[in-house]
Amino acid sequence: FQGYTPQQLLAAYGYPEGYDGSGVSIGIMEWGSGFAQTDMDAFCQQMGLPACEVIVRSVDGTPNDGGTSPGDMEGTLDVQWAHAGAPGARIIVYYCSAGATMADFAANVHKGLQFVAADPDRPQILSMSYGDAERTFGNAAVQQWKADFDALEAAGVEMRFVSSGDQGALGMHNIYADQNRQTNADAPATCPNVIAVGGTTRPGGGTETVWNES
Repeated sequence: FQGYTPQQLLAAYGYPEGYDGSGVSIGIMEWGSGFAQTDMDAFCQQMGLPACEVIVRSVDGTPNDGGTSPGDMEGTLDVQWAHAGAPGARIIVYYCSAGATMADFAANVHKGLQFVAADPDRPQILSMSYGDAERTFGNAAVQQWKADFDALEAAGVEMRFVSSGDQGALGMHNIYADQNRQTNADAPATCPNVIAVGGTTRPGGGTETVWNES
């Protein structure tokens, strides 16, 4: 296992000195993946970061489960490293149900993005680290998401980041069944009005390579 401190990552990517995100709000879309504020507090203390009280808002009544489920490691990672990169920014987490099917998920993404756009305290930056192959959702859903991201931009959510997937072009899967290894492009990262982001690895701080071809 290998990891980095916030200070190491900031130095590796040349973050400008003196900028900590003050005056900016970062929104994070979560589909049931929770976190514990006590974990956040421990992370801040261990990494030498200022304390951060995360703001939680529910789109449809879905709660933050407090980091009690095995899958909550993703939600925990999201809030901790958003704070690590911009320790002066406010962090707002929006919770929404993933639903029972991919059609449910597609509809709930639409609902969640609409909710953020209508939030009077909406963030300037939005991050969503979920998605699947375009063919999983169909053209109508993808076009609806594009319209939703357009609405977010018009509402002042200036930067919109979406995960490009964990397995690159072979990442097509159904989150409720086995993976189906077919080539694809992940949506909503394929929407033209978002910034698609994939993972990378820097062994020993050396050459950076893509993570799982993402």
